[in-house]
Amino acid sequence: MKTLGFEIAEQLGWRSPDWYVQGVSGGMGPIGVAKGFAELQTLGLVHSMPALGLIQSSGCAPIVNSFQGGESHVSPVKFPNSKITTLATGNPGLAYNLLKNHLDTYGGNCAAATDQEAATMAKTLAATEGILVESATAVTFVGVAKLAKQGVIGSQQTVVINCSGREKDLTAINFDG
Repeated sequence: MKTLGFEIAEQLGWRSPDWYVQGVSGGMGPIGVAKGFAELQTLGLVHSMPALGLIQSSGCAPIVNSFQGGESHVSPVKFPNSKITTLATGNPGLAYNLLKNHLDTYGGNCAAATDQEAATMAKTLAATEGILVESATAVTFVGVAKLAKQGVIGSQQTVVINCSGREKDLTAINFDG
């Protein structure tokens, strides 16, 4: 994931985006991306760190709930309730502390999306943009829309959304409902 930060910076002309947003389960992905940007900043190749947008399924959102509740340690979700199994890690452990430190230091925020919101977004992206995304990525787009609507992400800011992943359970996206 660290090299993803390198690739993003290179493609943006050796600068950091204002936001890097990813659907998270245990949270290790954004930690790696942030490490990449930190190394580039140390080398003087970028001059800022991106804010992190951490998006989870509302049926299993220990990072979102703990951050929004101002908790210093994560409160695990004992019984995940989401069809989006790739995002159903109930206890991210110490990853929460690393992510919270990044958000507190460099900015960022969290949001959650329901399975139905993800399914609707996946259908919308397919119809309007011609791209098919898996559920964890659809959740990410929902989260970006929510943060933008709240004014957390500004209309003139550069936002990079991680659109990678694969669906373990293809029934998680229900295009009929």
